[in-house]
Amino acid sequence: AKALLERERFGGRCVGVAGDELSFEEACGVFRGVLGVEMPSTFCAVGSVLKVAMRDIGAMFRWFETAGFAVDIEAARREYPELQDFGTWLEKSSGFRDLKVGKSA
Repeated sequence: AKALLERERFGGRCVGVAGDELSFEEACGVFRGVLGVEMPSTFCAVGSVLKVAMRDIGAMFRWFETAGFAVDIEAARREYPELQDFGTWLEKSSGFRDLKVGKSA
C-alpha cells in the first residue's frame, strides 16, 4: 500500500518485503509455539494435482522451493520497522489468532 501512496519514493524501485524466511517445518514449529495447535494443512495429493493441472501453480511452487524471494530481511526491517515475523503476525494480525489455545474470551 505504501508503494501506491508514496509513488515518488517507490517509483522505479523493486522492493522486496518479507518479515521472515522459514522452511515448512520451521513455520509449523512457530505456529505450534504461538497458538498451541498444529498448523492446518491439506493432503499432499491435493497440492500435487494442483501443480500438475495448473502449470503456473506448479512453476510458482518450484520457484519457491528453488530460487525463492531472496529478500534482505534485515534491510527490509530497517526500511519498514512495522514488518512482522511469522510468529508476531500469527499473534497480532492473522485470522488464526482466534485458534490460540488457552485464549481468554
